[in-house]
Amino acid sequence: MDITNLMLYSAPLAGIIGLIFAVYLVLYIMKLDAGSEKMKQIAAAIQEGAMAYLNRQYKTVAVIAVILTIVIAYAINTPTAL
Repeated sequence: MDITNLMLYSAPLAGIIGLIFAVYLVLYIMKLDAGSEKMKQIAAAIQEGAMAYLNRQYKTVAVIAVILTIVIAYAINTPTAL
């Protein structure tokens, strides 16, 4: 087997192994105790803040995506003088 075939098969294999390990870690962490009541309150506050941040990011990215779509569509449909 030459190096090209080895690389061709090792990349997807490494990805599959990584996904299996990620599933294992998620299942392991989900089984752990969430902690004391104070820790649960702190975790809930962090999660709430993170979701607010992500929602703001999604809105910003959506606006930028719409603007870029319009600019690119205009640029594609505008004839250029060469």
